[in-house]
Amino acid sequence: MDQATLQHWVEANNFFQFMNSEERSHLYSFKSHWKFVKPGDYVVRVGDADYGFFVIIKGTFSVIKPDDIFLSHLNPGDLFGEISLKSPRKRYSNVVADEEGIVFKVDAMLLDKISSNLHLKIKNQVIEVLIRRLDDMNQRLVKLTRMR
Repeated sequence: MDQATLQHWVEANNFFQFMNSEERSHLYSFKSHWKFVKPGDYVVRVGDADYGFFVIIKGTFSVIKPDDIFLSHLNPGDLFGEISLKSPRKRYSNVVADEEGIVFKVDAMLLDKISSNLHLKIKNQVIEVLIRRLDDMNQRLVKLTRMR
């Protein structure tokens, strides 16, 4: 995929909206962090000791627990694997591409090589995502407790 096409997908992605064009361009230089996948490709597997998280740039992905237990679909702008960045532990789920896609890996090596300002922006964006997830879980819990 050429840089212009990749740039198009990144600029349309909510996760990168807080960055300016110079910061996004800097991330393109980390070529080993961009992963292009085909349908059925595993991005992470249960038991992997690969630390870092992924941002979905293009495509949809399925999160599947062992014994083929489907957990969720992920879409562009979604994150997965963020717990392993700060708390190194093996992966609990498989993440499989449903279609052709692109993911961007954020790990300690990347965070060490970018500016402190960009590092902070990424950290703040992850916090926003985690807050939305926590809020969603709280709302689900309230619904469950009202059903009793």
